[in-house]
Amino acid sequence: MHAGASVLAVLAALAATHVVLNPCNTASLGAGIWVLLLALLAPSSEDSVLEPVACLVVAAAMAFAALPTCVALGKVLLHATAPEASEAARQAVWQVQRVVGVRSCGRCLVWNTTAERFVGVLRVSLVPGCDAAAVQRQIEAIVSAGRLGDWTMEMRKAH
Repeated sequence: MHAGASVLAVLAALAATHVVLNPCNTASLGAGIWVLLLALLAPSSEDSVLEPVACLVVAAAMAFAALPTCVALGKVLLHATAPEASEAARQAVWQVQRVVGVRSCGRCLVWNTTAERFVGVLRVSLVPGCDAAAVQRQIEAIVSAGRLGDWTMEMRKAH
């Protein structure tokens, strides 16, 4: 009876705090209730196999629920970029390097901010004496044609 009241108290506290029950939170909640019930109802002898098995089941359930979330978050944090976006960025850099007045492209970084939206940074070294405004317009036309998203360009004149 005491275990049932404890479980009801946990559920009432969750309802009062408006916690979102996604798979990871649900697995954590289930693990917490499982451990609470195990502590209250399991025999206290040291020969019981119930506690180690229960701990393994809880750990497996939490890992199964949390793994997809961890992988997706890791990809975002590591700035993983879709192969299509990487290829489009390489193509844009290749075209920029062939613009008259561009000496080289020193740095090109692309990462996703949402599933379909990308952000890029491009460092361009210009030939001395070129018309920087005209070169910048050509480069902006190239990167906007790639439809990758927002680009930041750093233009430097070589000495």
